[in-house]
Amino acid sequence: MISRMGWRPGVEENLGYYVYLLVDPRDDKPFYVGKGTGERCFSHVGEAHKTSKDSEDDYEKLATIRDIEDTGHEVHIDILRHGLTEDEAFHVESAAIELLSDLTNQVPGHGTHRVGQMAVDDVNAQYGAVAVDFDPSHNVILIRSRRFRKGMGEDALYETTRVWWRVGPRRLKADYAMAVHDGVVRAVYKIDGWVKPTQEDIAKARNRVGRHGFVGHVDPEMEERYRFADVTSFLPQQGGRNPIRYVNC
Repeated sequence: MISRMGWRPGVEENLGYYVYLLVDPRDDKPFYVGKGTGERCFSHVGEAHKTSKDSEDDYEKLATIRDIEDTGHEVHIDILRHGLTEDEAFHVESAAIELLSDLTNQVPGHGTHRVGQMAVDDVNAQYGAVAVDFDPSHNVILIRSRRFRKGMGEDALYETTRVWWRVGPRRLKADYAMAVHDGVVRAVYKIDGWVKPTQEDIAKARNRVGRHGFVGHVDPEMEERYRFADVTSFLPQQGGRNPIRYVNC
């Protein structure tokens, strides 16, 4: 542990960029992760002293510091890694934020979306996608999953993909539906049929009137061919409000 009073002479020059933890001594659990140089790790305690619990935009971090001190304790500061470049410090900080729970950090770590913790499937989708080559005999509906999140289960992905869409009569003859995120196919479903929203469904959202949802199942053979295919040439990641594109139908 390091005293919050500051560094001894000659220490700061040897630290470079570092990543630090603010630790609650009452349970020895970190409540904040940060990065910086110099005396950055000590600055939060000073900031907590200058503000009050009733101040506007008060951070949970500062409230936690004041609560610790109000109970007669002192915030502990641990240096997690030091001697880093700024870029290395960003990555260490980000990894620590993802692994630790119950933190007061208001924003996720740097680069979390692209290089943060993710399942193997998400890594394959990010780096292993290849341009699609659709068989002309495959009638497909591509559906951009707006509620997709990394690591979501198969059942959740199916439910967010299958309802509710404006699909014309001719398009209802499609054989397959593909869940798409960031321009990459994440699942392929054989369409068994279509349903309309019930009155209960419509009561939850009036814009479901006139829409359809499909009922289907994962098609392993089609997934072997199309899962992790890059379909941005048909369904761009950005641009256009329509989350659906039709292929061969």
